Amino acid sequence: MKIRYGVEMKSPEGKSPGFISQMIRKTNEVAKIIDRDQQLAVVETYEEAKALAAFYDENDMLEEEFGVYYLEDPEVEESFSDYGFVSNSGQSYLYKETTIPFKITGGLHEQIDMSLLQMAEDLIAKDKQGDVIYFVDRQFEDLIIGYANAYEITVKFITK
Repeated sequence: MKIRYGVEMKSPEGKSPGFISQMIRKTNEVAKIIDRDQQLAVVETYEEAKALAAFYDENDMLEEEFGVYYLEDPEVEESFSDYGFVSNSGQSYLYKETTIPFKITGGLHEQIDMSLLQMAEDLIAKDKQGDVIYFVDRQFEDLIIGYANAYEITVKFITK
């Protein structure tokens, strides 16, 4: 799991082809775009996101900017599309604002398995790159803590 940043441009409807072409060319000059999803540009750094957002804003084209979690080896659940997106290149991202990642860091194997069965309906995705990182709705943090206490396992929320 890595942190990336999304900067979304307003829909260019009604804009001239020349304006759209200029925006695309200058977008690539302002920031190194590592991925896309329609009008959304994904960049690696916060600084690039701020620069791109400022450029879009100067041209009255800024829709929104936000942080995303990039899942390197994802396994997604049905609710995934409510909390993230799959980019044009097939990469999976979750919105930082609405999700919270955590790891299971301790407990008996059987208890961990039982807790995961209990958590299954609340999971949005997991990133299986290295240590498994689980993602749930940010509002479910206390619920996950409750599961951890009930099954006597240890969880660690990742706050970056």
